[in-house]
Formats: sequence, C-alpha cells, structure tokens
Amino acid sequence: MARLWRNIQDTVSFAVAAQAPVPLQQITDAALLCINRTQCYKTAYLAYRQLAVQNYQVLKAHFEQAEHDFRKRIRLSNDTFVELAKVAEEPYGSWFPWIF
Repeated sequence: MARLWRNIQDTVSFAVAAQAPVPLQQITDAALLCINRTQCYKTAYLAYRQLAVQNYQVLKAHFEQAEHDFRKRIRLSNDTFVELAKVAEEPYGSWFPWIF
C-alpha cells in the first residue's frame, strides 16, 4: 500500500511540475482500480464503496487502516505459529504432566 501512495504522490508531483494537474477524482478512481485489481482487500473495497463520502483522503485513510488490520492479523497468526512450534519442541511431559 505504501508503494501505491508513493507512486500516486510522484505522479501528482510530475503532473503539477508539467503544469498539467490531475483531478483528485481521477486519482481516486485510479487508486481504487489498482486496489481492486490486487484482490487483496476485497472486504475493505466493498466497505469503501458503501461509504457516503468517497474522496482521496477517505480512500487513503480507509485502506491504510485495512492494511494495518491485515498486518496485525498476520503478526498474530505468525506469533501463534511460533508458539505452536515451541510447544511441539517440548518433551511430552510438559504437555501431559499427569501421564508421567
């Protein structure tokens, strides 16, 4: 996502420097098209389409939050995997102390 926002900012800067600014609605539409094509944020995309206010600032904030939530879920799942791997390395006695 950060790369998308950076590319958009670069495009806007080049357009302004060339004295051919791009309308914000066109930037918003292009960003939304890129996000939709990735298929990574389907739920967030659908949620955004239901918002009453749809502009670049709302789009950016909405998908930055979606990415933050996604990364948080990934971190949690990775932490869970690491914890399970640690448990798997322990001797059976620590899993079932009442058996031994």
